[in-house]
Amino acid sequence: MNSNSIDFEYFIDCDNSPFVIFSNNSKIVYLNSAAEILMGYIQNRELYSIAITHAPQDIGSKTTLLDLKYGSFIFHSITVAYKDEEHIAIRLYNKPVIKSDNTISQDKLILTDINTIMEANLTLFKMYNEGCDIHLLTDTDLPSFQVDQNQLSKLIRDSLDSFKDNSYIMVHLNIVIGESIRINGKRYQILQIRFQSDNRDVSYDKSIKSLSESNYIVTMFEDNYIRINVPMITD
Repeated sequence: MNSNSIDFEYFIDCDNSPFVIFSNNSKIVYLNSAAEILMGYIQNRELYSIAITHAPQDIGSKTTLLDLKYGSFIFHSITVAYKDEEHIAIRLYNKPVIKSDNTISQDKLILTDINTIMEANLTLFKMYNEGCDIHLLTDTDLPSFQVDQNQLSKLIRDSLDSFKDNSYIMVHLNIVIGESIRINGKRYQILQIRFQSDNRDVSYDKSIKSLSESNYIVTMFEDNYIRINVPMITD
């Protein structure tokens, strides 16, 4: 078989793990689609420094267990490789998707337009918090999926309330590319809801965590934002 005719770049681009090739002066010469998204959270030189620090002593490759977190990306290890002094490559391995042996109750799941749920909760929030401006960025063509509407609404309201002492709240809705969640043996796409402002009231964290854990939702907290990854259950 003649491997020269295979478009290897296409298959690397389809990989969910970020893959980047640097020149010896730290310039990016190639990156796949997953890496393009990652580079929105990390500077070129920082990733290049990680690659150089964990490169093998001799020509070849080296895999290192290393916990890294950038935005919604969480990695458990990296592989660094080079075959000459001109280029060095790094591949970052995503932490495994969430798995559970428990079954999810289907009787409370309702086919839902997430934009409708969000608008309803934003309207309710604005009634009691007139001094806080809401800026919503979303895709109106997001597909409907099944959720427990009451539980998700509580989660949205608690998240909004944790930012209510600010003059504004940014809310973003988007599908997470290259990530999935596994429930009852099936994989589902992830919708991310991000709430962001200047400051956050952490007293709501306990309630948000509890609601998340009981609904197969992954929530990440930082000083000025909350990211909520919701499984887009379709069956």
